[in-house]
Amino acid sequence: MSLKFIRKTKSPDHIEELSKRIRNAPDVVVGFPFSLRSNQAAREPNGASVVDVAIWNNFGTKTIPERRFMEASKKQITKATESDRRKYVKAIMDGKMDPEQALEILGVKSVMVIRRVINDWSDPPNSPLTINGGWITLPNGKKCYIKGKKVNNPLVDTGLMRNMVTWELRKKD
Repeated sequence: MSLKFIRKTKSPDHIEELSKRIRNAPDVVVGFPFSLRSNQAAREPNGASVVDVAIWNNFGTKTIPERRFMEASKKQITKATESDRRKYVKAIMDGKMDPEQALEILGVKSVMVIRRVINDWSDPPNSPLTINGGWITLPNGKKCYIKGKKVNNPLVDTGLMRNMVTWELRKKD
C-alpha cells in the first residue's frame, strides 16, 4: 500500500500572482454609468436624460420627494450576493474562475436587484395629481393639464429608467 501526499495549499508564487490579479481586477459599476453611450443618449419623452431622472428620484427636487432607491438597492445587493461572493472567491483561488467572470455575474445580479427595488418602490407614494391627473396653474399663471399615471408606482412612469439600469467593468486608475 502506498501513500500519496497531496499539497492542499498553493505555492507562494501562485498566491502572489492571484493576489495581484485580484488587486488589478476592474471595478464593477452598477446603476446608471454615464460613461455608457446608451445612458448618455437615453431620454424620457419630456427630454430629460435617464441619468438625471434617476438622480432627481433618488435625491429629490423641489417638486419630487426623495426616494433613496439606490441606497436601498445597495443594502439588498450586499445581502443577495453574500454567499455568491464567498463562492466566487473560492473559485478564483482554485483557478476555476477569473475575477472578471465573478464581477460580471455579480453585475448582472445587482442589476436585477436594482430593477426589482425600482418596481416595488411605494414610499412616499405619488401625489393624487400624479395618479389621477388634473389641471394645475404654472408659476407664470398659465393652466396646464397633467395626464395621470393611473397607478401608484413612484419610480416607474415609462419604464425607461428601470430598463436602463446596467453594469460595466471599469479599469482602475
